Amino acid sequence: MKKDILFANGCSFTWGGALEPWFMFVDDKPLGEIIGYDATEFRSPSGHTGIENTNVREKLVWPHHLGNLLDSSSVINLGMGCGSNQRIIRTTLEWLSNQDRETLDRTIALIQMTETSRYEYYEEEQDNWARCKVDVCQQVSENQEVAETRNMSRLSTFTQTEGIIEFVKDCLSIKQIMALYGVEYYMWTLTSPFYNTNERFKKYNNLIDSSCAWINHTVIDSTFGALESYKAPNEKITSAPSSLHPGVEGHKELAEILHFYMIANS
Repeated sequence: MKKDILFANGCSFTWGGALEPWFMFVDDKPLGEIIGYDATEFRSPSGHTGIENTNVREKLVWPHHLGNLLDSSSVINLGMGCGSNQRIIRTTLEWLSNQDRETLDRTIALIQMTETSRYEYYEEEQDNWARCKVDVCQQVSENQEVAETRNMSRLSTFTQTEGIIEFVKDCLSIKQIMALYGVEYYMWTLTSPFYNTNERFKKYNNLIDSSCAWINHTVIDSTFGALESYKAPNEKITSAPSSLHPGVEGHKELAEILHFYMIANS
Protein backbone atom coordinates (compact mmCIF):
# COMPACT_ATOMS: atom_id res chain seq x y z
CA MET A 1 0.00 0.00 0.00
CA LYS A 2 1.31 3.46 -0.94
CA LYS A 3 2.57 5.56 1.98
CA ASP A 4 0.82 8.76 0.97
CA ILE A 5 0.19 10.27 4.43
CA LEU A 6 3.10 12.10 6.07
CA PHE A 7 2.86 12.60 9.83
CA ALA A 8 5.35 15.02 11.42
CA ASN A 9 5.86 16.11 15.00
CA GLY A 10 8.48 18.20 16.77
CA CYS A 11 9.14 21.59 18.34
CA SER A 12 9.51 25.04 16.75
CA PHE A 13 11.88 23.64 14.09
CA THR A 14 8.87 21.72 12.79
CA TRP A 15 6.19 24.29 13.64
CA GLY A 16 7.94 27.23 11.93
CA GLY A 17 9.68 29.23 14.64
CA ALA A 18 11.18 32.57 13.46
CA LEU A 19 9.00 32.59 10.32
CA GLU A 20 6.42 34.86 11.95
CA PRO A 21 6.98 37.74 9.47
CA TRP A 22 5.62 35.43 6.76
CA PHE A 23 2.62 33.88 8.51
CA MET A 24 1.47 36.46 11.07
CA PHE A 25 -0.93 38.96 9.50
CA VAL A 26 -1.90 42.50 10.53
CA ASP A 27 -4.81 44.06 8.60
CA ASP A 28 -4.57 41.31 5.98
CA LYS A 29 -0.87 42.01 5.40
CA PRO A 30 2.00 39.70 6.34
CA LEU A 31 3.84 41.17 9.31
CA GLY A 32 7.02 41.16 7.23
CA GLU A 33 5.56 43.70 4.80
CA ILE A 34 5.15 46.08 7.74
CA ILE A 35 8.33 45.53 9.78
CA GLY A 36 10.58 43.88 7.18
CA TYR A 37 11.25 40.20 6.65
CA ASP A 38 14.65 40.49 8.35
CA ALA A 39 13.12 41.72 11.62
CA THR A 40 13.98 39.88 14.83
CA GLU A 41 11.22 41.43 16.96
CA PHE A 42 7.86 40.28 15.65
CA ARG A 43 5.64 43.25 16.51
CA SER A 44 4.19 46.03 14.33
CA PRO A 45 4.77 49.73 15.17
CA SER A 46 1.27 49.79 16.69
CA GLY A 47 2.25 46.97 19.02
CA HIS A 48 0.34 44.17 17.28
CA THR A 49 1.97 40.76 16.85
CA GLY A 50 -0.64 39.85 14.26
CA ILE A 51 -2.92 36.87 13.73
CA GLU A 52 -1.51 33.54 12.63
CA ASN A 53 -2.48 32.24 9.20
CA THR A 54 -2.01 28.54 9.88
CA ASN A 55 -2.43 27.58 6.23
CA VAL A 56 0.44 29.89 5.22
CA ARG A 57 2.64 28.71 8.11
CA GLU A 58 2.20 25.02 7.35
CA LYS A 59 3.16 25.55 3.71
CA LEU A 60 6.44 27.21 4.73
CA VAL A 61 7.91 24.40 6.83
CA TRP A 62 9.81 21.20 6.08
CA PRO A 63 6.91 18.72 6.51
CA HIS A 64 5.03 20.41 3.65
CA HIS A 65 8.08 20.39 1.37
CA LEU A 66 8.93 16.80 2.30
CA GLY A 67 5.33 15.84 1.57
CA ASN A 68 5.73 17.27 -1.92
CA LEU A 69 8.94 15.30 -2.45
CA LEU A 70 7.19 12.11 -1.28
CA ASP A 71 4.08 12.85 -3.36
CA SER A 72 1.98 12.71 -0.19
CA SER A 73 -1.77 13.25 -0.47
CA SER A 74 -1.92 14.54 3.11
CA VAL A 75 0.54 16.10 5.57
CA ILE A 76 -0.21 16.22 9.29
CA ASN A 77 2.10 18.57 11.18
CA LEU A 78 1.70 18.50 14.98
CA GLY A 79 4.89 20.47 15.69
CA MET A 80 4.62 23.14 18.40
CA GLY A 81 6.96 25.90 19.53
CA CYS A 82 8.61 25.27 22.94
CA GLY A 83 7.25 21.72 22.80
CA SER A 84 8.94 18.98 24.80
CA ASN A 85 9.63 15.37 23.94
CA GLN A 86 6.84 14.54 26.41
CA ARG A 87 4.42 16.58 24.29
CA ILE A 88 5.70 14.98 21.08
CA ILE A 89 5.08 11.50 22.48
CA ARG A 90 1.64 12.36 23.92
CA THR A 91 0.29 14.04 20.79
CA THR A 92 1.74 11.36 18.48
CA LEU A 93 0.04 8.65 20.55
CA GLU A 94 -3.25 10.56 20.53
CA TRP A 95 -3.20 10.98 16.75
CA LEU A 96 -2.27 7.36 16.02
CA SER A 97 -4.87 5.99 18.41
CA ASN A 98 -7.62 7.86 16.54
CA GLN A 99 -6.79 6.45 13.09
CA ASP A 100 -8.20 3.36 11.42
CA ARG A 101 -6.00 0.52 10.12
CA GLU A 102 -6.05 1.70 6.52
CA THR A 103 -4.86 5.17 7.49
CA LEU A 104 -2.07 3.76 9.65
CA ASP A 105 -0.93 1.53 6.78
CA ARG A 106 -0.72 4.59 4.52
CA THR A 107 1.25 6.67 7.06
CA ILE A 108 4.94 7.35 7.34
CA ALA A 109 6.06 9.37 10.38
CA LEU A 110 8.95 11.81 10.82
CA ILE A 111 9.59 12.65 14.49
CA GLN A 112 11.92 15.52 15.38
CA MET A 113 13.12 15.10 18.96
CA THR A 114 14.01 18.24 20.90
CA GLU A 115 16.24 19.20 23.81
CA THR A 116 15.75 17.39 27.07
CA SER A 117 15.11 20.01 29.77
CA ARG A 118 11.66 20.83 28.40
CA TYR A 119 8.56 19.17 29.79
CA GLU A 120 4.81 19.63 30.11
CA TYR A 121 2.16 19.31 32.77
CA TYR A 122 -1.62 19.29 32.71
CA GLU A 123 -3.51 22.26 34.18
CA GLU A 124 -6.85 20.81 35.17
CA GLU A 125 -8.65 24.11 35.72
CA GLN A 126 -7.57 25.39 32.30
CA ASP A 127 -7.93 21.99 30.58
CA ASN A 128 -4.56 22.76 29.04
CA TRP A 129 -1.13 21.17 28.71
CA ALA A 130 1.42 23.83 29.71
CA ARG A 131 4.56 23.73 27.54
CA CYS A 132 7.51 24.35 29.81
CA LYS A 133 10.90 25.60 28.70
CA VAL A 134 13.25 26.49 31.53
CA ASP A 135 14.47 29.76 30.00
CA VAL A 136 10.92 31.01 29.37
CA CYS A 137 9.06 32.24 32.44
CA GLN A 138 5.50 31.66 31.34
CA GLN A 139 3.66 29.61 28.76
CA VAL A 140 0.14 29.93 27.37
CA SER A 141 -2.47 30.12 30.18
CA GLU A 142 0.15 29.25 32.79
CA ASN A 143 -0.05 31.08 36.14
CA GLN A 144 2.93 33.47 36.43
CA GLU A 145 3.71 32.65 40.06
CA VAL A 146 3.51 28.93 39.38
CA ALA A 147 5.72 29.38 36.31
CA GLU A 148 8.46 31.23 38.19
CA THR A 149 8.47 28.70 41.04
CA ARG A 150 8.53 25.82 38.58
CA ASN A 151 11.36 27.36 36.57
CA MET A 152 13.57 27.95 39.61
CA SER A 153 13.04 24.37 40.74
CA ARG A 154 13.72 22.96 37.29
CA LEU A 155 16.84 25.05 36.75
CA SER A 156 18.27 24.04 40.12
CA THR A 157 17.69 20.30 39.70
CA PHE A 158 18.04 19.48 35.99
CA THR A 159 21.28 17.72 35.08
CA GLN A 160 22.86 16.26 31.97
CA THR A 161 22.45 12.79 33.46
CA GLU A 162 18.69 13.27 33.78
CA GLY A 163 18.56 14.56 30.23
CA ILE A 164 20.33 11.49 28.87
CA ILE A 165 18.08 9.02 30.67
CA GLU A 166 14.90 10.90 29.73
CA PHE A 167 16.03 11.08 26.09
CA VAL A 168 16.64 7.33 25.97
CA LYS A 169 13.22 6.64 27.50
CA ASP A 170 11.54 9.05 25.09
CA CYS A 171 13.22 7.52 22.03
CA LEU A 172 12.28 4.00 23.10
CA SER A 173 8.70 5.19 23.71
CA ILE A 174 8.47 6.44 20.13
CA LYS A 175 9.86 3.13 18.86
CA GLN A 176 7.35 1.13 20.89
CA ILE A 177 4.37 3.30 19.92
CA MET A 178 5.22 3.01 16.22
CA ALA A 179 5.61 -0.76 16.55
CA LEU A 180 2.30 -1.01 18.41
CA TYR A 181 0.45 0.77 15.59
CA GLY A 182 2.53 -0.73 12.79
CA VAL A 183 3.67 2.63 11.39
CA GLU A 184 6.90 3.19 9.46
CA TYR A 185 8.86 6.01 11.06
CA TYR A 186 12.13 7.93 11.14
CA MET A 187 13.57 10.15 13.87
CA TRP A 188 15.95 13.08 13.88
CA THR A 189 16.92 15.51 16.60
CA LEU A 190 18.15 19.06 17.15
CA THR A 191 20.87 18.08 19.59
CA SER A 192 22.09 14.88 21.15
CA PRO A 193 22.54 14.63 24.92
CA PHE A 194 25.37 12.16 24.28
CA TYR A 195 27.89 14.81 23.26
CA ASN A 196 30.73 15.13 25.80
CA THR A 197 29.29 12.55 28.18
CA ASN A 198 30.85 10.00 30.46
CA GLU A 199 31.83 6.65 28.96
CA ARG A 200 29.28 4.92 31.22
CA PHE A 201 26.47 6.31 29.06
CA LYS A 202 27.81 4.74 25.87
CA LYS A 203 25.61 1.67 26.35
CA TYR A 204 22.50 3.87 26.22
CA ASN A 205 23.73 5.59 23.09
CA ASN A 206 24.34 2.18 21.49
CA LEU A 207 20.91 1.00 22.63
CA ILE A 208 18.93 3.69 20.84
CA ASP A 209 21.29 3.64 17.84
CA SER A 210 20.57 -0.04 17.32
CA SER A 211 16.87 -0.07 18.13
CA CYS A 212 15.43 3.24 16.82
CA ALA A 213 14.98 4.29 13.19
CA TRP A 214 17.21 7.37 12.92
CA ILE A 215 17.05 9.29 9.67
CA ASN A 216 20.83 8.96 9.26
CA HIS A 217 21.78 5.69 10.99
CA THR A 218 22.70 7.01 14.47
CA VAL A 219 21.46 9.67 16.86
CA ILE A 220 24.68 11.67 16.45
CA ASP A 221 24.50 11.53 12.64
CA SER A 222 20.84 12.53 12.81
CA THR A 223 21.28 15.78 14.76
CA PHE A 224 20.49 19.06 13.04
CA GLY A 225 24.16 20.07 12.90
CA ALA A 226 25.21 16.74 11.40
CA LEU A 227 22.44 16.85 8.80
CA GLU A 228 23.74 20.24 7.68
CA SER A 229 26.98 18.54 6.63
CA TYR A 230 25.09 17.02 3.71
CA LYS A 231 25.30 20.51 2.22
CA ALA A 232 28.47 21.67 0.44
CA PRO A 233 31.58 22.03 2.68
CA ASN A 234 31.33 24.97 5.12
CA GLU A 235 27.75 25.60 4.05
CA LYS A 236 24.83 25.53 6.47
CA ILE A 237 21.09 25.27 6.11
CA THR A 238 19.82 28.79 5.49
CA SER A 239 18.64 30.22 8.81
CA ALA A 240 16.03 32.82 9.64
CA PRO A 241 17.36 36.30 10.56
CA SER A 242 19.22 36.25 13.90
CA SER A 243 17.98 32.74 14.64
CA LEU A 244 19.15 29.14 14.70
CA HIS A 245 15.82 28.14 13.16
CA PRO A 246 15.68 27.35 9.45
CA GLY A 247 14.53 30.22 7.28
CA VAL A 248 12.06 29.95 4.41
CA GLU A 249 14.72 28.49 2.10
CA GLY A 250 16.21 26.52 4.98
CA HIS A 251 13.02 24.50 5.45
CA LYS A 252 13.17 23.52 1.77
CA GLU A 253 16.82 22.50 2.18
CA LEU A 254 16.03 20.51 5.32
CA ALA A 255 13.23 18.67 3.51
CA GLU A 256 15.62 17.74 0.71
CA ILE A 257 18.18 16.38 3.19
CA LEU A 258 15.59 14.35 5.10
CA HIS A 259 14.23 13.01 1.80
CA PHE A 260 17.75 11.99 0.71
CA TYR A 261 18.28 9.91 3.85
CA MET A 262 14.80 8.40 3.72
CA ILE A 263 15.46 7.18 0.19
CA ALA A 264 18.92 5.93 1.21
CA ASN A 265 17.52 4.03 4.18
CA SER A 266 14.73 2.46 2.15
